[in-house]
Amino acid sequence: MNAAKCPLCGGPVQRIRRRFVDRILSLLRPIARYRCQSARCQWEGNLPRPR
Repeated sequence: MNAAKCPLCGGPVQRIRRRFVDRILSLLRPIARYRCQSARCQWEGNLPRPR
């Protein structure tokens, strides 16, 4: 089960493929790219990578 939650609506998020810029940022601080699964929210962004 994924413990990450959407920062806008608090709903479940799904990991998606990172962009090139995300990979570069991840060298400094491990991050993963997520998308909210709620049809109304549709938030997409980076969150700290789960351990």
